[in-house]
Amino acid sequence: MQHLNYKRQAGWSLIETTLAVAVLSVVATLCFSLLMYAQRSNTAVQTSDELLGAQNTAQGVALSSFALPRPDDAQPSPGRPGYLEGWLPGTGALGGNNAARTRYLVNEALVSTSVLYQPDGAKLLGDLLPTRTQPNGLDLCFNLIQQEQKGKGLPDGQRVAYGLQRPMTGNATQPTQWMDSTDPSVTAALDTRLLGYNELASDLGCLEAMSTLTAAIKAAAVYVDLVKLAQVNLDMRQAVLDYADLSVTLYILREAIWNTALITSIGNLTITLGNMAVASAGGAAPAILLNTLQIAKGLLIIATNEEYVRRTTELLEAAKVNLEKQTKRRDEAIKYSDDLQAELNRRVDIASNLQQGGLQ
Repeated sequence: MQHLNYKRQAGWSLIETTLAVAVLSVVATLCFSLLMYAQRSNTAVQTSDELLGAQNTAQGVALSSFALPRPDDAQPSPGRPGYLEGWLPGTGALGGNNAARTRYLVNEALVSTSVLYQPDGAKLLGDLLPTRTQPNGLDLCFNLIQQEQKGKGLPDGQRVAYGLQRPMTGNATQPTQWMDSTDPSVTAALDTRLLGYNELASDLGCLEAMSTLTAAIKAAAVYVDLVKLAQVNLDMRQAVLDYADLSVTLYILREAIWNTALITSIGNLTITLGNMAVASAGGAAPAILLNTLQIAKGLLIIATNEEYVRRTTELLEAAKVNLEKQTKRRDEAIKYSDDLQAELNRRVDIASNLQQGGLQ
């Protein structure tokens, strides 16, 4: 009996075997589920990375050519007026393995470029800011803003600049219809990425570039007004200087006139003294008295002329000092105006370089 009991303890009962098989089945099922989940996760990550690469390709073209790329084999998108669809250029050879390619939908207005954008503040600078004749990234930015304002979008209301689509499984039978394909042969799950106008503008740096340009133009416009005010001030200083210069000229002329009068009065006094000497020698009393009166008058005239000459000389010296002061002020006004003009030119160059550089 002891021997038989020992053999039963060393074997498996039916219940124990059933439980072991059930546990192993559960573990196998969990492992298989985790493996499939990991595979799907890896596929999703790979597809997401591929879409990100396709997005970088599209936006790289936008930065270099100032327009979104035109799809290979582009056709009007069925049911989406104003949109083109096809294959994204640069994601595999046309006609090759479609699994390596990315389906591409784009607003037709964004695949061509022209000079569309002229800053609103440009009129503040007049002819100082050169008119841009070659398109750049600012035109694409302006186009995106216009499309957003127009509300251009898909039939379901989404405002989409462009969209990308790839099969989740990498299946070579990628569909050639966009998103809502009803082809029963299409079995591959699709991963789609849509970018709106504002999102694309943000990715391209449009808002920052346009804001910086607008700020530069407004800053330059401030100096336009300052230069005008400085010119008015300079004109006023020049007028004051011209008046001061005229005053000096007049005082010089006045001094010359009074000096001439003084010399004339001295000459007349000399003649009177000579006549008086002759009259005294002849003993003519009336003549002597008359000459005496003439001498007194001549001395008074000389004294008066000397005073006028002295006062005129003082006024002339004051006028010269004022002329020097006004000349200095005029020169300061010239320097101030020149400095403002130089700063205006510098700021206009900054605005012009920003406008010509676009998104660079």
